[in-house]
Amino acid sequence: MNLFTKHKTLFKIFLGLFFLYLFFLRTYHVGADSSYLHILIEERASGYNARNKVLFDDWDSGGGTYQPMAYMPLANLILYGVFKFFSIGILQLRLPFVILTCIALVLFYLLLKRRYGTSYGLLGLALLGLSYPMVEWNRSSLNENLFLFFIVLILYLYQRMIDEGKPKYYFWLGLLLTIFILIKVSGLLFMLLGLVFLSRRIFSEKDRYLKKREFINLLSGFISGVVICFGILFFTEIYKYVVPFYRMLSETSAVWRNDAIPRRIFYIK
Repeated sequence: MNLFTKHKTLFKIFLGLFFLYLFFLRTYHVGADSSYLHILIEERASGYNARNKVLFDDWDSGGGTYQPMAYMPLANLILYGVFKFFSIGILQLRLPFVILTCIALVLFYLLLKRRYGTSYGLLGLALLGLSYPMVEWNRSSLNENLFLFFIVLILYLYQRMIDEGKPKYYFWLGLLLTIFILIKVSGLLFMLLGLVFLSRRIFSEKDRYLKKREFINLLSGFISGVVICFGILFFTEIYKYVVPFYRMLSETSAVWRNDAIPRRIFYIK
């Protein structure tokens, strides 16, 4: 730690160059094919419906059952805006996710720096930023890059809330947690876990007035986020694909539950 405090200017230059290097790793020939076959296959789903909307003015355009936007609407919404203004291409497909993951790396460093100090912040940045599988994923348009960005953003805001002791952060945390609804179906688990964790922290607060303020902020942020998310789904008419997909999941999970629960413990003929 003393080394960083004594040579602040040199450290800032080194940190800036290191961030540029991490950005370079994620943008150099970003249009090249990935060495991971599953990335080449799965990342196309992120922009499939967005491409259809730009070219044919219809999210569907085919009438088939392959509608990835039903379970990952946010990625297609982002790419629809990019394709609309910058045309369709592999660079336009991947670059928005590359930028978000680079921002996530900056927030990850700031998070660790606030929590554990500069040394651990730099170590964590190096481990995450130089990880070869992570670099490969960050160079693609995989939906998991959105998970990385929003999880790091929420953790960073949560750490700022702890450091500053301001209840207003609960509003933004509740709002951001609802975005997981739009990222992917599995995002519901992250949203529920985040709400349970924050609620537990609120109810463990001894000051009743502060507890009330924190709960109101979290609840208002969550409700605002739900309204915004469902408003986006209805305004863009994506709900036509999302609702049947969730209905299918509900029916499928009901069958699994029925098969998993035995009718009787002991079968007697």
